[in-house]
Amino acid sequence: MSNYNAETEMLRIDLAKAMDNSSSQNIQIAPMDRLNILAIPNIRKQRTVSLQGEVKFPGTYVLERGETLGDLLKRAGGLSTYAHIDGAVFTREALRLREQEQIDSYAESIRQEVAKKSLRKSGSNFGSSASEQLELIEQMSGSVALGRMVIDLPAILDGDISKDFILEDQDLLFVPQFRNSITIMGEVQLATSYLLDKGLSYKDYINQAGGIKKQADEDRIFIVRANGSVYKPESGFWFGNKKNPLEPGDTIIVPVDSDYRDALSTWGAVTQIMYQIGVAANAFK
Repeated sequence: MSNYNAETEMLRIDLAKAMDNSSSQNIQIAPMDRLNILAIPNIRKQRTVSLQGEVKFPGTYVLERGETLGDLLKRAGGLSTYAHIDGAVFTREALRLREQEQIDSYAESIRQEVAKKSLRKSGSNFGSSASEQLELIEQMSGSVALGRMVIDLPAILDGDISKDFILEDQDLLFVPQFRNSITIMGEVQLATSYLLDKGLSYKDYINQAGGIKKQADEDRIFIVRANGSVYKPESGFWFGNKKNPLEPGDTIIVPVDSDYRDALSTWGAVTQIMYQIGVAANAFK
């Protein structure tokens, strides 16, 4: 058998000239040749951020490297006079993916818990029916995470660099029109919204909504601020909250009692995640 020796020759060509049929660069390709087209060093993928709502010049902006939210808002002309600054919704894609994984994980945990209990023949004292359990799983499976991040937009607009931050690709800021309202969600007779009355406590608004349902958890009532932050009224359900008065855009959440849902260990976290998604989604409407 004959031995064959292969020679390798590396040639650099100007691809632009080759495509223009330059005789010196448009070389003939032969079998076993390999053409490598390298990327330009330090070229970064174009990153964009969306500004929506009460922004003077809303739209999709191409980010400059190291640009902060405050910088971008200056480029966009700032906010309109109708903006509800405290009600701004900021979302980040990385957080959305993480939250979606968490939601899916909780849904799977509930599926497994329901499957275990369905195998027990007797001796279990369940608080909810099989249909309610299936309904819960369907609600979880259909939930789409938003990836909301709580920001202090008033401080950012005032130039507080400690509250400002560098933007990432696919970030979104939505600034709604000012709404002087309070929303009630969860285990109340009528989930609805009311105009804010500074003289009313969260208990008063719950009473206006017909009161709580039998399966409500009075000890875990919490309030979601317009900016997405959460606090629990420290004085409890039956007394007014003097330290943290209600503010425009707040949402009062009355969660379901975990005992009513078969004491599923994940239900408390599930409830808060789903209501947080609902509050943020309502802001976009």
